[in-house]
Amino acid sequence: MSSTQTKTLDKEIIKNTIYNRHLFYDEIADEYEKEIIYGSLFYYEHYRAIADFLIRHILKNNMSGSRRLRVLDVGCGTGFWTKIFRDLGYETTGLDLSIKSVEKAFSRGLEVFVNDASHISIRKESFDIVSALSSVINHLDGLDKFLRDAWYVLRGGGYLVFDFDSSWSLDNIYEALIYKNSSREILSSIVKLRFLNKGYKIYWDLGDTYIRVYSPLEIFNSLRKYRFEVLRFEPIHMISSAIPVRIQEKADKPFIRRIVSTMHEMDNKIKKKLPFFIAPFSVSYIVLARKIPKDYSS
Repeated sequence: MSSTQTKTLDKEIIKNTIYNRHLFYDEIADEYEKEIIYGSLFYYEHYRAIADFLIRHILKNNMSGSRRLRVLDVGCGTGFWTKIFRDLGYETTGLDLSIKSVEKAFSRGLEVFVNDASHISIRKESFDIVSALSSVINHLDGLDKFLRDAWYVLRGGGYLVFDFDSSWSLDNIYEALIYKNSSREILSSIVKLRFLNKGYKIYWDLGDTYIRVYSPLEIFNSLRKYRFEVLRFEPIHMISSAIPVRIQEKADKPFIRRIVSTMHEMDNKIKKKLPFFIAPFSVSYIVLARKIPKDYSS
């Protein structure tokens, strides 16, 4: 096969992957908030942790001033976080791959556009905040491209806020070993401790696709590489990770829900005291970083 044919084939594979992902997000658009956010205890607590982080580190610090701050919500889905920012007085724009999700967000009166989060096409230095919430970056084809684009569209000193699922999580290692993954490759990564520096792909049965989990060190180093100053780095599902995610997702018994909720409350109390607390087994982390302009010298 010639190099030209190989490149054409690669483009077709990428095109089909994006198309299939777009179809999946279209399928879940109508029921996403009802079934995922409010129907699952795990995701409800995850969203609550993100909201708490935004209140403490974004909303309180950026509500003052004469100019309305502009937020670009990447991977906005049906507009859950976009609407929250808008209702709190921010000027918001949302981007998402799914046409159906964008239509639903648009019906809420939001400014949203169809755009692949891996390739942001926005004017330079036009936003004060770029958000990618609810594990958006785990679904991207490339972290580097996203960080470059985020830096490009942010004004000097602008903020990037996102959460990600961690390769250090016992739960994600478990998922990687049992669900349509190469057990040999994952075990080799664990034995050789590669997972500490670099993430791996796991099967996501909800979307019948693969997503990439990242090492906290990988995220931290990538942010520094693309000229971001890391301000906060907080774990989500820390103590609560003692209960497997699959149990939390489907917990319907009141006593299990009470136990999980109590553990999440303990998580919240700990992380409010510590700006950089890398809890090894946390399922996810949320990060706040600030753009460092090119002409800045430390």
